[in-house]
Amino acid sequence: MDEARKIYADEASAYVMDRRAPYTKELLFDVPQGGKEDLDKSIIAAPMAKQMAEKMEDVLNRPIGQ
Repeated sequence: MDEARKIYADEASAYVMDRRAPYTKELLFDVPQGGKEDLDKSIIAAPMAKQMAEKMEDVLNRPIGQ
């Protein structure tokens, strides 16, 4: 389960930063309706910070005018 959380956090962070995130294309299962809220803890802060840093590096290393 910890591996699944890490994959989710990495994929979601990459998606938000407009980076390659193949698992964010579509759900691969039916979504239950009503009363099925996810009460799990959030773990996205660290992966989001990592993706932000990588995105900034991409932008800063891009040739001028691109």
